[in-house]
Amino acid sequence: MYRFVLTIVLLNYLCCASIIGRKGSCPSGGQTGPDGRCYVFYSSTNNCNSNWNTSNVFCQQQGGQLASISSSFINAFLWKMVKSANINTQRGECDYFPGHGTFIGLYPKISGNTCQWSWSDGSPLSYSNWGSGLNNSCDPNDWNTQNSIVYLTTTDGKWNLDDNAEIGYPSICAFD
Repeated sequence: MYRFVLTIVLLNYLCCASIIGRKGSCPSGGQTGPDGRCYVFYSSTNNCNSNWNTSNVFCQQQGGQLASISSSFINAFLWKMVKSANINTQRGECDYFPGHGTFIGLYPKISGNTCQWSWSDGSPLSYSNWGSGLNNSCDPNDWNTQNSIVYLTTTDGKWNLDDNAEIGYPSICAFD
């Protein structure tokens, strides 16, 4: 009987500790998405002038990753989050001109003669929300693909490409 009670107490402690730990890992200003992950929209002038790679490293330094989007529910949640921030998100100068978009973790992973869209956190691309008429083919020999970044548009929540990977947008970091 003593072992049973001790086991229950231990399981209760582990359960509560994991819940408390998860709550503590969500940075200030974060919102819990429909998948239980914490998302934070970073839009400061310094972040807006960062390219995709710098934004990806920034998210990792915070303990997260650029957001990966695995469903229409998450896409809608992130779009609403960005729209409700009510800031200007024009590329490279997001504090100065009307809206454009925000970095997500999708990028063209090129290896030799193969190319595939990949999430920076390693999760598979199981859902997509490309803008209409967008050529989203992943061609390893196309300069535009090699230098492209993907952003979530503030106008309609669709994904778009920018063939200048050096420009700056705000970013959405995801935390487990």
